Amino acid sequence: MALTMEDMHWYAVGRYHLDGTVPMVTVIAELEAAGDVIDVDEDGGYVMFSLDTTFLSTAKNMGELKGDARYALPRPQGCERPVEVINVTRKSDMHVFDF
Repeated sequence: MALTMEDMHWYAVGRYHLDGTVPMVTVIAELEAAGDVIDVDEDGGYVMFSLDTTFLSTAKNMGELKGDARYALPRPQGCERPVEVINVTRKSDMHVFDF
């Protein structure tokens, strides 16, 4: 099923794995400059992050859309690109969540 083209602006949530080279506090501060840190798993070395700004995508399927989201999410020092894109939501759908 193809995605509709009604709105090409998207929000993304990603989960990062820290490589241990930079203190978690530094990574969190860097991420908070671009959005909201939703969850921190200090034992597992993971941080879940929500991007505050939208990114544009003309993806035709969810795989392409999540690929675009991975590049839209910031890449803080001490992390690889997001390990996992948790959610991608169309900007026009955000009124449902009252944001």
